Amino acid sequence: MPDTAPVLESTITCPNCGHRATETMPTDACQYFYDCKGCGALLKPKSGDCCVFCSYGSVPCPPIQAGDGAPTCCAGDAAAVEIRPGVQRPDWSVVTSAAARDALLARGRSRPGPVEAWSMSLPQLQDGVWRATIALFTRLGRPPRWVEIAAETDLGERAVEEILSELERYDLLAVDNDGQSIRYAYPFTARPTAHQVKVHDHRLQALCAIDALGV
Repeated sequence: MPDTAPVLESTITCPNCGHRATETMPTDACQYFYDCKGCGALLKPKSGDCCVFCSYGSVPCPPIQAGDGAPTCCAGDAAAVEIRPGVQRPDWSVVTSAAARDALLARGRSRPGPVEAWSMSLPQLQDGVWRATIALFTRLGRPPRWVEIAAETDLGERAVEEILSELERYDLLAVDNDGQSIRYAYPFTARPTAHQVKVHDHRLQALCAIDALGV
């Protein structure tokens, strides 16, 4: 770790209009969004960068300076994982409100179990079954059956049953005690809730308000 004090000011150059503005950077967090004062564009970090200062600033953010270039500032709460090539979970780029971002991070801290289970990429086969399950849920307006998932994925019912059990360990879905039906598959559930969404002319039950907003 360097002994010198971090530089706290960085000049951001907008990639859209070229406007330059010198800003004071936060010392203990990443600034993920920045409104250009020239054209009003909402700037987001480039892929692989932790904040707008690291992408567009003359000086990287203080946490990066302190970590000799390592992203110590966002390696924890705001981390994302690539679940398939080019797809991150969570996708922080869609959270344009700082208050919403803080609320989601606080929710993650209060429920570490799902965060830990989701902080890894899915093997291709499991990812395919999970995506097929969600797609069928929205297309049919109900939890899909094993035979329907098998037909969608070109797998045998026994293979589907085993993969669904693996997905349970990721906390991405849950199978009923009878072992024959799906109880929930994020973000949808088979039981009635106060959070409903309309998809493909079907009214589906979301697990919670945040899941409904996600849909």
